[in-house]
Amino acid sequence: MNKRYFGLPLYGILGGIAMTSVLLIMYTVPNIVAHFFEIPWHSVKIDAIDDAIPLIPPMALIYVLFYPFNLLSPMFASRYGTKEWFVRYMQACLIAYTTGFVIFLAYPTYIDRVAEDLYARAGDGFFGWGLRCIYDHDGVARGTNLFPSYHCLSTVMCLIGYYQKGIPGWLKGSMTVFAVCIFASTVMIKQHYFADVVSAIVIGLTSWLIICKLRERK
Repeated sequence: MNKRYFGLPLYGILGGIAMTSVLLIMYTVPNIVAHFFEIPWHSVKIDAIDDAIPLIPPMALIYVLFYPFNLLSPMFASRYGTKEWFVRYMQACLIAYTTGFVIFLAYPTYIDRVAEDLYARAGDGFFGWGLRCIYDHDGVARGTNLFPSYHCLSTVMCLIGYYQKGIPGWLKGSMTVFAVCIFASTVMIKQHYFADVVSAIVIGLTSWLIICKLRERK
C-alpha cells in the first residue's frame, strides 16, 4: 500500500474513490427509503434569507466542478500527510457522511422547483441549459436530500485535507476561496437553502473535532 502513482500513495487514491462511492450511496439510498415508506418530506426554507438570494445560472459551473474536487482532494491530501493522519481523516469523513445519511433518513427535505418557477427563471443560453440539466438529473420538479448539503459537507471535508503541515499557504488560500464559491453555488442555483449550507459546515467541522479529541485521549 506504499506504492505511489503520479506521486500519490495508493491508499490515498483508493480512499478518494471509496469516499466518493460512499457519498453517492448515502445520498441515493435515503431517497429510495423515503419514497418506499412514504416518509413525510420537509422544507427548511427561511423565506427572509432564501428569497433574498438571487438565482445566478453561471454558478452552475462551480457547482459541477465540485465533483472532480471531491474525488481528487482526498488523494492530494494523502500526498502530504502520514498514513496515520489519512486514516483519521477518512474516519472523520465517514462520521460526517453517516451523520448526513441518518438525517436524510429521519428528516427528508426537499425543494419544490415548480413552486419556485426555477426552470423558467433559469433563462436561455448555455448556463440556463446547463442549470436545467442539473435539475433534470436531480429529481426534475423536486430536489431532495437537501439538509445537510452533501455538496457543502464534502467540500468542508476536502478543505480540511488541505489544512495540514507541508501544504503551501497559497494552495490553502486558493482552495478556501474555491470552497466558499461551492457553498455559494449551491444556494445561487437554488439547489439548496441557506440552512443546508450552515448545517453541512457545522457537521463537517464537528466530525473532525471528534476525531481530534479521540486521538488526544489515546
